[in-house]
Amino acid sequence: MRFLRIAGAGALVALAAFVALCAGLEMAARVYLWHFASKRQFQTYASIRQLHERAVQGGTALKPYTAHRYIGYIPAPNYAKGLNHHNSLGYRGEEIVVPKPKNAFRIVCIGGSTTYTPGVQDWHSTYPSRLEKDLRQAGFNVRVVNAGAESWMSYAALINFELRVRYLDPDMVIVSQGIEDTIGRFVWPPEAYRGDNSGVKRATVSSVYMPGIFEYSTFLRMILIRMGWSRPMASTEETLNTWQPTFVGLPLHNGKAYASRYQKEQRKVSVREVLTANPPVYFRRNLENLAVVAKSEHIMPLFAPVTTCPGFSRFSWVNDPAMARALAETNTVIKEVAADTGSEYFDLAAEFPRTKSYFCDGCHVSKKGAQLKARLFARFILGHHLIPDVYRTLRKEGSFQ
Repeated sequence: MRFLRIAGAGALVALAAFVALCAGLEMAARVYLWHFASKRQFQTYASIRQLHERAVQGGTALKPYTAHRYIGYIPAPNYAKGLNHHNSLGYRGEEIVVPKPKNAFRIVCIGGSTTYTPGVQDWHSTYPSRLEKDLRQAGFNVRVVNAGAESWMSYAALINFELRVRYLDPDMVIVSQGIEDTIGRFVWPPEAYRGDNSGVKRATVSSVYMPGIFEYSTFLRMILIRMGWSRPMASTEETLNTWQPTFVGLPLHNGKAYASRYQKEQRKVSVREVLTANPPVYFRRNLENLAVVAKSEHIMPLFAPVTTCPGFSRFSWVNDPAMARALAETNTVIKEVAADTGSEYFDLAAEFPRTKSYFCDGCHVSKKGAQLKARLFARFILGHHLIPDVYRTLRKEGSFQ
């Protein structure tokens, strides 16, 4: 009995020591995070609650994206990191005058990551910002708004146009959309491929549930992230952009090595089989709806196909023959929608060189590529006289090459 009492007492002492150690480590981790960690380290290791508290204290957003009640998520208003910047309305770039000045022609660029231009850190060098500079250099009072967001499919672009872009009273919308929608066709089984996109993305309702254990433990969360077993909570995919089990295109979306076959429900499904079963009918419908609504508001739609570049290890799926056919189908839909709705169409894919120096990966342009992309768009807009002369600020059009 005495032995048992001693053993029991020893176990209690050991347990108390372990609890004290854990409490000490947790306290030390929190002190480090709040008082000694750099801004980048804080963004990496902080919980959702800690990120929110720091944002309230500092008056600026620490996460690049924030939840939206209808779209899922949007670029976080007042976000700033290095040379990147979101304005108070949640658009990448400078502040937007609302209502629009009567003497200004406003262009809004709509799309996913290829519009947001994540491969360019300085917002001044993104393709929408460069397009504005080129058009103003040519002698027109033009403002260009970057209304893109990473991972947005045409569903989000359509809703974004309805709820946020029309409010800006644009004269033209440039729609550059398609890569995410092509990947979004990778849903299995086929009956999960639906018009509401529920086969790809979950609803953004993470706040309804109790947080995981590392929401409460700063020390445990830091260890798990350091070991690569968890992702930072500032990551969009951790909280705002979560995927359904029926979405089998995640390796493509995340840029991992491309696998031509996927294991699903104890059977192998080829890329060709998935793409054949899931044609781009919903992508077509979303673009048609966007064009019809825009034209009903006397807003000029300008559609452009997607561009990719082979030779990169990241997003190497652009080299796969089946994916190449799928992207070709996407571009065909874009061209047909422009023709069917009487919208403008610029064949960017035909004019943009598939040269690695213009890209930072298989589908996103580099700073040099953003400059060229803007120049090609400007040349098309000016060459087809899509901006009325009433917005000209110079008697003669400035030199533009």
